[in-house]
Amino acid sequence: MMKGKTLAIAALAATVAATLLLAGTVLSSPPRIVPMPRSMYFSSLMNGYKLSPPVASDGFAGIEIWIHRYGEGIKDYELSFSLYWQNLEGNVTRAYLSLGEPWQGGKKILTLCAPCPSGTTSSYGRGGFNTVKVNEFEYSDSFDNFTDFVKAVWFERVWVVLETTKYPSGEVGGVLVRGRS
Repeated sequence: MMKGKTLAIAALAATVAATLLLAGTVLSSPPRIVPMPRSMYFSSLMNGYKLSPPVASDGFAGIEIWIHRYGEGIKDYELSFSLYWQNLEGNVTRAYLSLGEPWQGGKKILTLCAPCPSGTTSSYGRGGFNTVKVNEFEYSDSFDNFTDFVKAVWFERVWVVLETTKYPSGEVGGVLVRGRS
């Protein structure tokens, strides 16, 4: 009789735990509508181990992206960024944003620099009067407007990749994540 009660209590505990886990998953689901505030900040720390196949490079890179709305319409957004890299094994030939993992057919949506400053230790940025405008993005298929870019970056589906002379398909990369603005 004691064994039956123990099994019943264990089953009840498992049911309660599963219910709480499911409730937590539902409550923490991302919103269906992404907010479009006046200012947004995203960043990424990149290395070769985040790529597929991984690249065993001592190099790393980082990017900070600020998206600002200067008017009232969706076309009134601009993007400025600061990109830096250290200890790369080759000179950076191109840096770009990709919608989805590049190695799984992710689409290149914005070239950040090509050619980029020479050197395995350097930085590059566009800010102030030299910002990226909404019409500089490469839209296609279901990704056809700037709101789609904001949704993709909000849900961490936008990758940053730095291609180098030694690794032409990418030496370092990483996904953009939301930050504080």
